[in-house]
Amino acid sequence: RKLQEDKEESGDEEMRRKAAEEDKRRRNTAASARFRVKKKLKEQALERTAREMTAKAEALEKRVQELETETRWLKSLITERDPDTLEKVGCPCHHPEGLDEPAAKRPRI
Repeated sequence: RKLQEDKEESGDEEMRRKAAEEDKRRRNTAASARFRVKKKLKEQALERTAREMTAKAEALEKRVQELETETRWLKSLITERDPDTLEKVGCPCHHPEGLDEPAAKRPRI
C-alpha cells in the first residue's frame, strides 16, 4: 500500500513538473512574440524618421543654394564699380525686372 501511494505521489509530481515546464515554454513563446512585434515597430519608426530627415536635409540644401545665390548677387552689387549695373541686372530674388521699375511696384524689403 505504501508503495502504491509513493508511485501516485511521484506521478503527481511529474505531472506538475511537466505542466510547469509547459507553462514556462508558453510564457517564453509569448514574450518572444511581443519582442518581435516591438522590434518591428521600432524598425518602422526608424525608417520613417530616416525618410523624414532625408527630405528635410534635401529641402535645407535647396534653401542653402538659394541663399548662396542671393549672397553672391548681393556681394556683386556691393563690389560693382559700374553705376549702371543695377539697371542692367535684375535681382533674382526681389527685383526680377531690375530697379528701374516704379517704386510703388517694388516689394518692400
